[in-house]
Amino acid sequence: MRIGIVLTIANVMGMLIIGAARLVIDLVWGLNAFGEISFSLSIVNFALAFISQAAMVLFPALRSAGGDQERRYYCQLRDGLSVVMPMALIVYAPLRWLIGLWLPQYYESLFYLAFLFPVCLFEVQSNLTVATFLKVRCEPKALLGVNVAALMLTGVAIAFAVLLVNSPIAVVLAALLGVSMRYVIGTIYLGKVYDNWNVKIMICLFAESAVFMACAYYLPLLQCFIACVAIIAVHCVVARPEAARFASEVGKLRN
Repeated sequence: MRIGIVLTIANVMGMLIIGAARLVIDLVWGLNAFGEISFSLSIVNFALAFISQAAMVLFPALRSAGGDQERRYYCQLRDGLSVVMPMALIVYAPLRWLIGLWLPQYYESLFYLAFLFPVCLFEVQSNLTVATFLKVRCEPKALLGVNVAALMLTGVAIAFAVLLVNSPIAVVLAALLGVSMRYVIGTIYLGKVYDNWNVKIMICLFAESAVFMACAYYLPLLQCFIACVAIIAVHCVVARPEAARFASEVGKLRN
């Protein structure tokens, strides 16, 4: 009962990281700005809801794993997701183009999607690795601490975005900061628990997200698509050892 209450509070804190940004945009800039960002957020939330079902499937299998096997699964999942997830960036330009054709009245509001796409990269990895493995280890207080710390950082960043920058885009970036810090704090904690680190991939993910947002903001869609292909090509080179290990593990499962 007590563990369930702590988990519920932790999940609510996690949802408030993005929810606080929506609330602040509505209060400060009104319904028009809120409507513009809500459409992009709906697309992101749809993807996150789909991915979250994978965590529900993984939990029972991971719960029965032993200590060494649990550590192995964590490393495989962390490195596997870090290899696969950045490839989703290539979907941005075609997705925005297709939605622009289908719903031209929403084309301008899809501008926020450029800053929300990296949210998927960090949030998916947080849900499937950090949140899942903290639940597997029966550490709801640690999960609560991670989410509260990320939410506090988000609150400070949102206050800075509203009072000093005065831009809804800055508020969205503040939410992205909170989501990414949730991933970083949780990954550092689990890295200590399992005595296994992969700082290179973490730095790579931040760099790729920053370059992607700059390209999506400044470049036309076609040039942005080409830039995303280049980002993924560089990513494949940098993450080649992790990709080889992940492919090897998948091959063992198939056999």
